[in-house]
Amino acid sequence: GKDALNYATYLFLLGMLYLGLWFLLKDDVLPGSKFFPVFLVWLVATIFSRIVALIGLPPLVGMLLAGMLLINVPEVLDSLDPKWSDTIRATGLAVILMRSGLELDLTVFKTLGWATLRLTVLPGVAEAVGVGLVSRFIFDLPWDYSFLLGFIVGAVSPAIVVIGMFDLQRRGYGVDKGIPSMVVAASSFDDVVAITGYSVASGLAYSSGSVAWSAVKGPLNV
Repeated sequence: GKDALNYATYLFLLGMLYLGLWFLLKDDVLPGSKFFPVFLVWLVATIFSRIVALIGLPPLVGMLLAGMLLINVPEVLDSLDPKWSDTIRATGLAVILMRSGLELDLTVFKTLGWATLRLTVLPGVAEAVGVGLVSRFIFDLPWDYSFLLGFIVGAVSPAIVVIGMFDLQRRGYGVDKGIPSMVVAASSFDDVVAITGYSVASGLAYSSGSVAWSAVKGPLNV
């Protein structure tokens, strides 16, 4: 049918893309090179996202399953340079945050400023404190490690929240009240709060410099 033809065309274009990269980069795109794991991760994640979309699940679920599969297959990602991995993750986060900024309705955001601030700080801090207390009294972790875990668990993933809000915004849900803009802004700034809390707890746990400098360095790391 039409869908099968579309997927066959898509696979053909992927093959042509790889051949084009091979003509340009030669051995740098062959198995065992530094670039090949990057292309493989992108290819497998794209295929899995298409598969799960066919059964009505979000494409992100397929990408997560692809990552879980590849990381547990021996020698597949061994040639991936850790610097490349760090750069790709940082670039992905930067693209998501930039896209969230471009989609914000500033007029609505100004009217909901205090509500956005409360949504940014209160849920994340409350969750971090809750997880910290549970870790301390149930798992008997030290206080500093308990709150380290709390701010790790309490951080919001913009890759999930921002994309979901954009989808709801395109459908028109909550647009009149500015809910998508408020949630997107809050989820973006929530990471700043989580990283700041993590930096403070990390400074207390590992005594790496002053706590004040750790608190200042947290937002700068974003």
